[in-house]
Amino acid sequence: MGNVPVVLLVEIMRSVVSIEDLRRIRSVNKTFHGLATPAVFKNVTVYATTNGAQGFVNLLNSPDVAKYVEDITLEEGWRERPTDSDTMNDSSTYEQVGATLKTAFSMLHQAPALRSLTLSFNAPGVEEMSFDDSVGRPSRFLSLQWDILSALAHNPNPLPALEALAINNWLPFMHDLYDAAPFAALVAKLRRFRFYVRADDIVDAYFQGPFLRFWEQAVLQRVLARARSLEELTMDSSIPFTSQPYFDFTKLAVFPNLRSLALRNALWEDGAVRFGSIAPGIEDFILRHGATLRKLELHHCTIDIKAEERTPFRYWAAVWNSFSKKLTALVDISVEWEIEQYSEDLDDPEVRYVSLGQANEYYPIDDLEWAEGDAPALEALKMIVKNRKKMVEGGGGGGDNVGGI
Repeated sequence: MGNVPVVLLVEIMRSVVSIEDLRRIRSVNKTFHGLATPAVFKNVTVYATTNGAQGFVNLLNSPDVAKYVEDITLEEGWRERPTDSDTMNDSSTYEQVGATLKTAFSMLHQAPALRSLTLSFNAPGVEEMSFDDSVGRPSRFLSLQWDILSALAHNPNPLPALEALAINNWLPFMHDLYDAAPFAALVAKLRRFRFYVRADDIVDAYFQGPFLRFWEQAVLQRVLARARSLEELTMDSSIPFTSQPYFDFTKLAVFPNLRSLALRNALWEDGAVRFGSIAPGIEDFILRHGATLRKLELHHCTIDIKAEERTPFRYWAAVWNSFSKKLTALVDISVEWEIEQYSEDLDDPEVRYVSLGQANEYYPIDDLEWAEGDAPALEALKMIVKNRKKMVEGGGGGGDNVGGI
């Protein structure tokens, strides 16, 4: 083995996919230890358990390995780790793990090559995640989110290489951590941002205030308004989020380099738009990026027809026609509709138009004879995009991959 060139050994290491295999290789001898270490610690998954949290602290306190970390994923789904999951049922243990993770996430600057951070929080039920300002005590799940995000937000040491952030099961409650200067500096450098707001079990007619304030004050004003370097943005919510009046897309400036946009459960407002003459806020936001946007995903998006109206002022056909004319850089489009649960009773099971109720529940509208132009307009848009992609690929331009984190 001593006669094998180091270059060849490095190539062999790159071909090994399994982390467990790399760890075994790393234990063979000093040479393999040195060659395998960067690959073993390039991508780190942290579980919200006693051992996982302390191990993460130990890693960050070890400069010889922390320097290789490029991607960190927090998995709060501790039930997947049977070795110590039972102890997490004890609230005191949960608080201890939270404190250790808060310490760890305040030390992320000790991983100077960190490029991507994914926070996959737990998705508790309503009885575990609800929060009342009058009580003054958040649930343990919300506390853990705030602890970790606060550690990031108040760390005065910059994360020079961080360019991608993903937050899964983001609980919609405002906190002053979003006002911290280091947090503003962190989001200002992001090139890729993906988030999923979990709110389906806590938002009803009596509990919309915190949800709406979160979208307006945290997401819109404290995050997106500062994230001027974004190239890829994914906005997802467990319940429809509307652009009026709290999350007003018209208040978002153009992201100069935005190439990829994905929206899920976005609710097109329709009541303020008459006769299809003015594009609603969400649509206008998309159109303002017509010169740079190369990839667009719209999943489970709907047009809200006001209860007093029988037909929309603006149909999806008008949206697709507008995109066909003005999204001049688009080479990839994906549109998926939610399928109504009782689709066997409907002529058209795809949920494209809804009427939103006061308790944030929506009622699909299935009498769509007046929307017969939607499908042809979408197919025409897809054909334009498909032909443009062929031209771009054939001409050698647009070689960048539009991906995500």
